[in-house]
Amino acid sequence: MKFFLTLLLLTPLILTGQINIEEIINKEFEKGHFNGTVLYFDGKQTQKINKGFSNIQFDVEIDNKTRFPIASITKLFTSIAIIQLQEKGLIDLDDCIEKYIPKIPEECKNITIKNLLIHHSGLENETITAVVNKYSIDDYIKQFVKKSSNDTLKFNYNNVDYILL
Repeated sequence: MKFFLTLLLLTPLILTGQINIEEIINKEFEKGHFNGTVLYFDGKQTQKINKGFSNIQFDVEIDNKTRFPIASITKLFTSIAIIQLQEKGLIDLDDCIEKYIPKIPEECKNITIKNLLIHHSGLENETITAVVNKYSIDDYIKQFVKKSSNDTLKFNYNNVDYILL
């Protein structure tokens, strides 16, 4: 976060050519504030800067072929898609998911789209088995969509909510 704030504050200087983006990346890396890749376009040319390690434990440096898993960033894309559908009047955030997923378990039929979006569904998170194996959506629902025994009114960050979305 510090890096992005620093970059934001220095953007006018960078754009006027008074500060070199590579110098900023190097300094932030040396301070321990940055590890990753930056793709920078100054209006004329593109510059890609790799700094740090894709795997710190095994000293694997980031290079132009490094792939970064986006993991839970997909939740952002899903949220945007859901809000766009709502804006177009195609769904209502207060709709129960049973309307869209008829084979949902009985105890989950009253969960709304909004509950899923804000992690208030009361569903358990899936096990590692769900992550390392492929499932059809019907098999996934049968195996992993279950109400938690914990207090269902509390926030509970989990993947199941967004897989259902």
